[in-house]
Amino acid sequence: MNNIVVLTIAGFDPSGGAGIQADLRTFEALGVVGISAITAITVQNSTGVKSVHAVEPDILKSQLDFLLSDIKVHAVKIGMLGGVPQVEGVAELLLKYRPPNIIVDPVLISTSGKRLLSIEGVEAMKRMLFPLSTLITPNLPELETLTGIKIDSQTSMDSAVRILNKISVQNVLVKGGHSEGDAIDTLYQSQGLPQTFHATRVVTKNTHGTGCLLSSAIAAYVAKGNALHDAVGLAKGTLSSALHTPVSIGHGNGYPHISRTI
Repeated sequence: MNNIVVLTIAGFDPSGGAGIQADLRTFEALGVVGISAITAITVQNSTGVKSVHAVEPDILKSQLDFLLSDIKVHAVKIGMLGGVPQVEGVAELLLKYRPPNIIVDPVLISTSGKRLLSIEGVEAMKRMLFPLSTLITPNLPELETLTGIKIDSQTSMDSAVRILNKISVQNVLVKGGHSEGDAIDTLYQSQGLPQTFHATRVVTKNTHGTGCLLSSAIAAYVAKGNALHDAVGLAKGTLSSALHTPVSIGHGNGYPHISRTI
């Protein structure tokens, strides 16, 4: 049996709701093999992030080099990164091994408001990682941070994505979870018109790690051979279903949980 392998490069969440744990849980539920390289140890629980401790860049590079020299991966999901040297190291290893289907979730600020990547780190990500990506998946605040444009209309969203296109970003999925009304995500691909994905908003506080689940599900679906548009639609459906079967184990926000193997 030929296993489909997806690599996640992300931070460690001891509460289990986001980061590496969310990614590996999603990979298993969707029938792919997950491997991982940890970028940071966070001190957090269901109520928020207390502190972030980045892994030494050389250790992160060693994790990736040793994994990629041995295992063929079919997709890569990149989440939280801990500064410019980490961004540089990840980009170096991606250029060395050229894995396919690189999905970048630009995790910049936690849901509780903790900044997770410096301004310099954001600029390095835009310069070094975005041009290597198959897809980036910013939410509306992240898109504003990446482009400096206030997103308050379809026109401003289009303008922000064009700025990303100018730095060689081919495909962008703008997540609409922070907007009012139903959750509408918009996929901008290098060819064709933007495509929207609608889902009825689930009224719940159990939203910890939703971005991690969505981006890792997209990575899993493209690794399995789905076209990007189809992978996004499948991942959106997976997240919507998972929001109806959450895990809540603390005093704060729970997280969506994929209740069955798809």
